[in-house]
Amino acid sequence: MDMYESYSSDTDESEGYEDARYDIIAPAGHNLNTQTPIYLDNSPGAEYDEKTDITSFSNATYLNPPKTSVTSLYCVKSEIRDKVIYPSPFNFHLKLPRVYKNVTRFQIVQLSFPNNIQEIKSKVSLVSSFSTFIGLEGYSSECISSCLNIFTNSSTKANSLGILEQGRLTTYGSQMLTAIEIPEGKFNNSQIAERLTLESNNTPPFNMISYADFKSAFKITKDITLLFNEPGDNYQSKLLSNTYKNHTKETIMNTYYSQHDIDKHPIITDIIAFNAYYYPVLKELLITEFGAHFMNTELSKDQLKYYVLNTFLGLDSTIYYEICLNNIGVLDEFRKNFTFEHRNINNYNWTYDNRFICNHDTLHTSLKSDIANSLDKYISDELYHNSLNSATFNTLKTKNANNNTILDDLQTNLSTVFGSYFMESGYEYNGDYITDSAVRSVSELNSDPLFTNMFQYSRIFGNQYGTFSGINLTFTNFLDYHSTISSYYNNVQSTSNTISTIYGNIYHKHHTYISYKYNNVLPSDMIENKSYTSYKSLPVAFVSNTLNVPGMSYILSEQDPCVSTCYNLVNQKLTQYYSCLPVNTIINTLQYKLGIPNTEINFNSITTYLNIVSNNHFDLFLQINPELSFNNMDVAMPENYSITTETTGQYKLMYAKILTSGIGSGETTQTCIQNPIVFANTLGKLDKISFKLYLDDANLTPMWLFYPFAEQYNEWSATFQIDEEIGYADRTKGWASTPTLPIPADPDQSNSGLQYTS
Repeated sequence: MDMYESYSSDTDESEGYEDARYDIIAPAGHNLNTQTPIYLDNSPGAEYDEKTDITSFSNATYLNPPKTSVTSLYCVKSEIRDKVIYPSPFNFHLKLPRVYKNVTRFQIVQLSFPNNIQEIKSKVSLVSSFSTFIGLEGYSSECISSCLNIFTNSSTKANSLGILEQGRLTTYGSQMLTAIEIPEGKFNNSQIAERLTLESNNTPPFNMISYADFKSAFKITKDITLLFNEPGDNYQSKLLSNTYKNHTKETIMNTYYSQHDIDKHPIITDIIAFNAYYYPVLKELLITEFGAHFMNTELSKDQLKYYVLNTFLGLDSTIYYEICLNNIGVLDEFRKNFTFEHRNINNYNWTYDNRFICNHDTLHTSLKSDIANSLDKYISDELYHNSLNSATFNTLKTKNANNNTILDDLQTNLSTVFGSYFMESGYEYNGDYITDSAVRSVSELNSDPLFTNMFQYSRIFGNQYGTFSGINLTFTNFLDYHSTISSYYNNVQSTSNTISTIYGNIYHKHHTYISYKYNNVLPSDMIENKSYTSYKSLPVAFVSNTLNVPGMSYILSEQDPCVSTCYNLVNQKLTQYYSCLPVNTIINTLQYKLGIPNTEINFNSITTYLNIVSNNHFDLFLQINPELSFNNMDVAMPENYSITTETTGQYKLMYAKILTSGIGSGETTQTCIQNPIVFANTLGKLDKISFKLYLDDANLTPMWLFYPFAEQYNEWSATFQIDEEIGYADRTKGWASTPTLPIPADPDQSNSGLQYTS
């Protein structure tokens, strides 16, 4: 049996005839050259079938091809953006690696966002911008000394607090500004209070002493401590990584050189004295970001920093001497920032208990120590010159007080006798006995037998005050009484004069010392009234400036033209950063946290209470592709019925909310809230994504305006899921029965009398 016979024996003839395979495999039967196969009847080019009685598909309808979704994951890293076009990690666009078509779903599946954006930032973040100011048109080399403060020691309102201590004036006679600067870092409210206390009470390292005075004393005594301030509450420097609370002058000195560096020179030369005075200032200047810009030297910046910061050439180094000598004006001006001349003289203690409270009722601890120590020195010197010491001087004062008590008792008793015997008042003794109506001599009173016999007795005198128990005195007549009172009177007068002279010399010398040393530090009325000995603080006003420059006038117009020029240069750049922010959105500035307004100066003598300003974390909003329907989150906004009763909420504004609460400094949050975007009609194509981040505050502050610094530690990453719709073929699908709902023959016809097709 051949193949065809085998096939036909197993299959119905008509069934095999309809099978297209029949025409292919049959060796006999239908002749492919003379008869068109069934499967080619309706093929392209086939003869047109004019039959009208086709009913094979009358009960079927064509359905859309079946479809499915394909999921892709897209990983985003903000740091891969073009940082020239998009400098901020909070506002940038990225091109997708391919075009995603027919997108049905878009959502975040993973997020890593660093919690660094609310850290307090100092001007270090602006270094690259500030550096361009050097050499700008309008800034000349003649202004170097005047502009030094602004370029090297100024601080922005983002991390500093302006302080006006009443009575402290600039050379122009206007109120002088000082500042408390918080270093970079992330702090909660309590930590801000602790840091403010630490920074405001930091000991300025350098003493108020001129080079001429220092040199004359140092060359003779080799006492380097003349150069440094008395210890205060704590000491720290940009040169150090530690904060020393219990420190000494030696702690400060070791920041720059050691006692060994002094002792190894048997003779102090002018070069050694000069370097000892100016080298610490040079070192502080070069540790700043801009110090090298102000140096007049043939050395390169790298060489300069190496010789000064990375090694120590010795106090007899000619390199140090030449550098300092060529820049003596710059160093003298910069040194003021490390003395009390440009530093606060009050002691400030900050606390936070639902509000910030600052107590400033005493002078700076270091300043108090210097005032007290210098007074003790003059007391010791004066006592030595009078053959006394503190113990014998105290004994002398105690004995004089006791003698004065006895004298007072003797005179009180005699005054009573004068009143009862002579009926006279206003008794006074100065060698003679004076009353309101007469002056009587000793001989006159002693010659009166009735009067003189009144003084024949023994009694204890001097026990009427204090702890002194008095002394028992015995008299036989008035002459004995007079001899006793005269002796005590002369003794008290002589001793009191001695004590008064000692104290007079002490306070005169001490006042001369304070007046000379702190003439540019303490207010003139404090010096004139000698109220510095009570250590009472000055009234204070806290102010908000864009730029706080220690030692500068609070009123810019009252400055040196050079200072005004440099101030305006720096302030101009700061204004570029912050002028675009909406009102009340600079929530990260120190003034905003402390509630300090920029208003007229008001002084408070004891305690300053500041408004409550929350330092809680602000969550972030993420907005993507605002031109498309990606942002499906409504946001509530502040309402004020005095303006309008309509809602101020924003409709479909944000895509997701990034939560940072409970995340510590430098940690990463991976929590976000979103409403995954599902498109009812597919999004035809997606080839780019734009990202914008906003603060969750009352103004939805744009983060790229609020935080303009492009810092590496603010870069973030995320992973997105993108679903695309695709169709696929299935031979078992594609045709189905006609829907059961009848189709009207005439859809425009009224409901009554509808006729339906069969």
